[in-house]
Amino acid sequence: MRAWSPVSNLSLPKAIQSAENFRRLTNPEAKNLLEGDINKVISGTVEWFIEDTRQGSSIRARCKVEISNSLGERLYLDGRIVLDRPWQSHWILTWGNKAHHEKPATIRRLDLRDDHRNPDGQFWDRATHKHLWSVADKNRVAYTPTDIPHDPSVPPNAPDDYRAIFEAFAKEVGINFASDYRWTDPPLSTPAPMTTTLWDVP
Repeated sequence: MRAWSPVSNLSLPKAIQSAENFRRLTNPEAKNLLEGDINKVISGTVEWFIEDTRQGSSIRARCKVEISNSLGERLYLDGRIVLDRPWQSHWILTWGNKAHHEKPATIRRLDLRDDHRNPDGQFWDRATHKHLWSVADKNRVAYTPTDIPHDPSVPPNAPDDYRAIFEAFAKEVGINFASDYRWTDPPLSTPAPMTTTLWDVP
């Protein structure tokens, strides 16, 4: 293993300067991306892959779908399902790409049966909630949605219909589907390393 050298720190100011030059989303821009007439469309096949979380504590199925729009902005719909807790999933509308010198922002985030505490103390204990976004609050503020087709029980009495959830979330944020849009089910039966059991679907 190569020993650490102070010389490697010479690049830090450049990295900091580069981060400062990133484009950052504004509140009016976010509002327009959500509510404006910008023809947001998902086309093609929703493809899933398996990834290990950074902490290595869980394995999840994930999809990340590009959303075309008339502004040419980089928008994505990101789905994440924990394999050993398939009743806990996250659906995220994100803007931006670091490779294009943009600071990514989570414009909307739907968390099914997960924990969250608002700045005012309101708390969700394994409960479904949806995050708002603003420059000041980032994603710290959430509310309880009423438009998501799911059983809020933990675990639910029946497996989640991920397609219905995905499409309901997309509809709520003003996304349409092209004629070639195709849904595929997430690979929840994929064996997870270091995991002996998965949640049993009744």
